[in-house]
Amino acid sequence: MQQESRYGSLRTIARIFRVLAWITIIFGGLGVLGATVSGAAQGASGEALVMLIGGGLFVAFYALMFFAMAEFIHLMVDVEANTRRTAEALATAPRPPSP
Repeated sequence: MQQESRYGSLRTIARIFRVLAWITIIFGGLGVLGATVSGAAQGASGEALVMLIGGGLFVAFYALMFFAMAEFIHLMVDVEANTRRTAEALATAPRPPSP
C-alpha cells in the first residue's frame, strides 16, 4: 500500500519517541530505585520515600509524554490518509441530478 511509504521520516521519529519512552522507563526507574536505596542506606528513610514517589512520578510523566508524542504522529498520519481517501471517494462518486 502506498500509505506505508508516505511520511517515512515521521514514522521513524515516532519510533524514536517510543524507544526514548522505554529508555526513560528503564533507566529512570533504575535511577530512582538507586537513589531511594542510597537514601535509605544513609538513614534518610523519609527523604528516600519522597525520592521514590517524586522520581517515579517524574519518570512516568516523561515516559508518557514520549509515548503521547509517538501516538500523536501516528494519529496525524492516519488523519491525512483518511482525508485523502475521503477526497478521492468524493471525487469519483456519482453526482445526484440537479433539481
